[in-house]
Amino acid sequence: MLKNKIKKVPVYNKQELLSYLAEKEESTLVIIVTSSGKTYKGIVVKVEGKDKDVILLLQIVSPEDIITENILHITIDKIESLEFIESQNVLNILSKGTVFDKIYDTSGKLQVKKALRRFSDVLQDTYGLKIGAPKIILPANGYELNRVLQLTEQLQHIMVNILEEEDALISWKASYDSITFIDDDSLKVIQNYKTIEIHFPFTNINLPEMPAKEVTAMILNVL
Repeated sequence: MLKNKIKKVPVYNKQELLSYLAEKEESTLVIIVTSSGKTYKGIVVKVEGKDKDVILLLQIVSPEDIITENILHITIDKIESLEFIESQNVLNILSKGTVFDKIYDTSGKLQVKKALRRFSDVLQDTYGLKIGAPKIILPANGYELNRVLQLTEQLQHIMVNILEEEDALISWKASYDSITFIDDDSLKVIQNYKTIEIHFPFTNINLPEMPAKEVTAMILNVL
């Protein structure tokens, strides 16, 4: 059970955890509750300052999980609590990367197909890209399907971030019309005619999730 596994995790303060997210987990969603009771959902962009003047910059994510242009600027001491989204690797985050013991639920193929369509819909609604749902050969195992679902959501956030840059968006529109996820032993991003192929261990539930910085750099390299 998660409560037993949490016992393995060192206890870090808010600043340490938020700094780790900014440096190592760029695509991880977090919900913060302020001392005034307000709730914000977003991605940690930067943590900087000293003592009571430590500032968090949080890029706000909408209820539809679309990354907005809105930035919350708040001092750490005004943050009452942090909530990590259930689908994220909570143990890995709370341990600042020292404990990896991902807990997967089970998902069905229909759930994964909906997540793949949502990936396409978000890019179309946000940037006008008509690329269709990413193609992938789906496994039969429910835990492996859940990993594919979570990685799809992670890649959605990564792609939205990348395409915020005008040059990247222009290059994508000129070069690609589809995206494919390929279950492989290691991370690779390959241009295959008009398709971007993202190779990764999509179904190996014993391996860590996709490193956001590395995959971002690889995608930018083929744009």
